[in-house]
Amino acid sequence: MPEGQFPRILGLHHVRIPVTDPLVSRDWYINALGFSPLLVFEVEEGVLGVTIEHPSGVSIGLHKDRKRARSLSGFVVLSLAVSDLAAWAAHLERSGRSPVHLRDAHIGRCIHVPDPDGILISLHTPDWPSVDQA
Repeated sequence: MPEGQFPRILGLHHVRIPVTDPLVSRDWYINALGFSPLLVFEVEEGVLGVTIEHPSGVSIGLHKDRKRARSLSGFVVLSLAVSDLAAWAAHLERSGRSPVHLRDAHIGRCIHVPDPDGILISLHTPDWPSVDQA
């Protein structure tokens, strides 16, 4: 391979998020954001992690790690691109996850949704600034 070139990256495989309780978090992602369960990783002591997948192809590993989950509370760890932010805001409010506040982001608009550990998931428009705004 010529110097300065990199091997090919195909895309994002999955995002790994620490959580206090993988089953509680799994259910939240299923009910709030439309993910589906894919895999449960268990040992004698209980469930250590789960993998969930969205119909869009995004996969998330939710892994039991209370200390790291607590340290990420209030921090956006994942931003999902959505086509209709108003529809998501209405869905989240109907499902009891309110108040939902649309906010301007550096690029586009977004909603921050806290998961059961307070870790923020951002639903984000795919807008990019124009040349005049950059």
